[in-house]
Amino acid sequence: MAIREPLIGPSLVRWSAVLAGAVIGFALMILLSSLWVAWGEGGNVDAIADNLHWFAFATAVVALLVAGIIAGGLSGTPGAGTGLMHGVLVWGLILVVATAFSIPQSLRLFDTFTTPLPELGAGTLWATFLSLLIGLIAAGVGGLIGGGMASPTVAVTETAAIDEHRHGRHEAHSDERDHRPRGDDADPRHRGADARATETDARPREPDARLSDADADARHGEPGDTRPGRRR
Repeated sequence: MAIREPLIGPSLVRWSAVLAGAVIGFALMILLSSLWVAWGEGGNVDAIADNLHWFAFATAVVALLVAGIIAGGLSGTPGAGTGLMHGVLVWGLILVVATAFSIPQSLRLFDTFTTPLPELGAGTLWATFLSLLIGLIAAGVGGLIGGGMASPTVAVTETAAIDEHRHGRHEAHSDERDHRPRGDDADPRHRGADARATETDARPREPDARLSDADADARHGEPGDTRPGRRR
């Protein structure tokens, strides 16, 4: 009888990969932003202090790019579509976290999305929109790169589990065949038949009683044949 085994494909979104990319990207953003603030204001580096918003903006773009690469690479499904989806989800998760939770103003993370573009002539609202759009593009590109480097870990795992299950069943059938009773451990009915056959073979064979007296005399070398034509 044929046994059907369900084929379970990988899911489109792997939230563990999204969370890993968001955590690493957000941590990288905070780390580099604190570094620029320390150098610009604490270290009296005028080049960084005067352009701190540009450093923060570049830091956000790089962090979102790295987060998208990590999320797409850990998605477990190679492909541009899956990688792009994970990159966009990372961008959305980081944006929600940065907006919903209070972040120390000394890190100036919110300046990342507002201050660089007004200097180019855009209004505050358009600056916010364009900054978020650039972050989305960076995360999407990172997801595309990570999706191209992803390995099908989920599919391999499912295939290995099915092969292991089949191998285990094959070994179970082999052990069952090896432990079948043989000889003395066989079925008692067969044991009785084998014993009777052995006893019959061990008994000495007696001469056939149907042999004629003449044949018996001829076999023992005694002249007992009185049929005509056989006398000398």
